[in-house]
Amino acid sequence: MVEQVSAALEREGYKSRCVSVAHVEDLRKELEGHYEEGRMSDEIHEMLLRYLRFGIPNELPDAKSIFVVSAQSPRTVFYVNWRGRRLPVQVPPTYADQDAMIRRSLEIIRETLKPAGYTAVNARLPVKALAVHSGLARYGKNNITYVAGWGSYQRLAAFFSDVPCEADNWSELRMMDRCDSCTACEKACPTGAIHRDWVVVRAERCLCHLNEGPREFPDWVDPAWHDSIIGCLHCQKVCPENASVLHKVVEGPEFTSEETAEILKARSADDISPATLEKLRTMGLHYYTHAIARNLRVLVEQTNAAE
Repeated sequence: MVEQVSAALEREGYKSRCVSVAHVEDLRKELEGHYEEGRMSDEIHEMLLRYLRFGIPNELPDAKSIFVVSAQSPRTVFYVNWRGRRLPVQVPPTYADQDAMIRRSLEIIRETLKPAGYTAVNARLPVKALAVHSGLARYGKNNITYVAGWGSYQRLAAFFSDVPCEADNWSELRMMDRCDSCTACEKACPTGAIHRDWVVVRAERCLCHLNEGPREFPDWVDPAWHDSIIGCLHCQKVCPENASVLHKVVEGPEFTSEETAEILKARSADDISPATLEKLRTMGLHYYTHAIARNLRVLVEQTNAAE
């Protein structure tokens, strides 16, 4: 059955691996090990524990396996009109298509398993570590996962299933071989978040962490460092593994000057009209209405400063 699921996902353009559910505890211990050894701050540790769920899900108590799935995810460029100018704004990979990819992956897995009496449910696990352990991906020095042929322009999702996983794909964490002699991402990171020797970055200094959250930016963050409405692309755009995918761009919607002003004033989704919110939803930005006003303001001010 696992092979049938993999083939069905592949027909959709996805790649996948399956591992035993026994490795949930391995993932938990690994995360705690990073924290106990000082490679993870209190803030990041607490944030992860609020989101992740390392137990067997109540809705599938007989879970025996975990599917981890990857789908290609290009960056998106949309446009805002502001003070007579049409400005391009980018959204890094993984944000725009997250809901659709997770929903479609689960549909395929369930449809394939149903005739045999099996099913699947969503899993809230550390998907990057899971993907690398399974052999689906490898880590870059920047703590981002890379899939063969797709680079880091891909997104991951995980699902529990009650189908047995006889060929358990599990190995030690591996970084890409070329990372041993490459320092491109380390040099490109403006905040110094990337370590030289290992893939656990100083996440509390990463621009992705800082601009996805609701708080104002620390004083040490230079506004000129921001290159995206959410997240960051500094380390990905210089990575040699991404040379063949950097050109992959999806064009997003365009926001009128009135819609742009609306976003810049918004503190939450309640401050945004349904039509504007729907445009944001197409790029996954409806999850970040607490942050995009602040982030867009920084990008717009960069443009003003350059004039």
